[in-house]
Amino acid sequence: MNPLHKSVLKLASAPIWNMKVLYPFVRRAQKLRSARERSKSPERRFDTYDRQVYATDGRGKTREIKLRVFHPEQRKDDRSILFFHGGGFVLGDIDSYSPFCFALADALGMEVYSAEYRLAPEYPYPAAFDDCFLLTRMAVEHPSFLGLKDRSQLILAGDSAGGELAMACSLRLRDEGLPQAGQMILFYPSAWWDYSERSPFPSVHELGKDYGLTMDKLRAYLDLYVPDVRKRLDPYVAPLLATNFSGLAPVLLFTAELDPLRDEGETLGHCLEQAGNEVQRYRVKEAVHGYLTNGINIPLFEATLKKCSELLNPARKLGKINRSLSEADA
Repeated sequence: MNPLHKSVLKLASAPIWNMKVLYPFVRRAQKLRSARERSKSPERRFDTYDRQVYATDGRGKTREIKLRVFHPEQRKDDRSILFFHGGGFVLGDIDSYSPFCFALADALGMEVYSAEYRLAPEYPYPAAFDDCFLLTRMAVEHPSFLGLKDRSQLILAGDSAGGELAMACSLRLRDEGLPQAGQMILFYPSAWWDYSERSPFPSVHELGKDYGLTMDKLRAYLDLYVPDVRKRLDPYVAPLLATNFSGLAPVLLFTAELDPLRDEGETLGHCLEQAGNEVQRYRVKEAVHGYLTNGINIPLFEATLKKCSELLNPARKLGKINRSLSEADA
């Protein structure tokens, strides 16, 4: 790894980063960065628009949820992506993820719908999950609201916490007897509930101190998102606790080699495969958690989007793949 990048990650891993205290300041910094990014490329504003969606849950309660629609420079695929952003369920929004969603839309040649779900600690679990599931259920039951002819054209996607939310939505669709989306894309998802020394995953212990996302941050995010420890045993919080992984949408899974969440993500992929689902897995070499949005390694970012485009090509036959990805693939 580039020594400068390693120094930046070391600084980001320092104990002073107490997310329980600092999350409001990080949010503010993200908003300032988003405003700066918008000023750099004002012409792309015309490739997006915002929608207010009114979704009703099974109890008759209606929620207003904001969606931002990203149009690709050249539309090559009639499918669309419903995207849930990362940020530990505490950080991130559709503004901070706009550069990535633009890039995803352009790379795949399809529209991306980015969801503005409620964040913790103001709205603890299950608020974020409820918002994402309401949108997901609307999309599979009424795909025309995303401009689709049928649910097979819907791709659920998310990174980090957003990957967990996409996975949890797929589980709940199955649990409630609802149809699945046509595909899922999970970028380095979380899938477990305990990031203490008791964690069963070696990557948490080996990589949870020096690569930006630390064990302390992971515990802080969970404390803010699910303050009731008993609720952390819900499979919609920790998908690896599910007792049934069958009957889910095909999955394209990317994990990062230097990510503490690497092993739980790959274990999730294995569980999905064992249950008979179609899974294509890639471990991205020398990548850290959040590499798609932190700007540290552009070649890995480009290689990942290129691989997504190749694997989602409608002419390509799906199947079991378990490989690594590197800068050389960009």
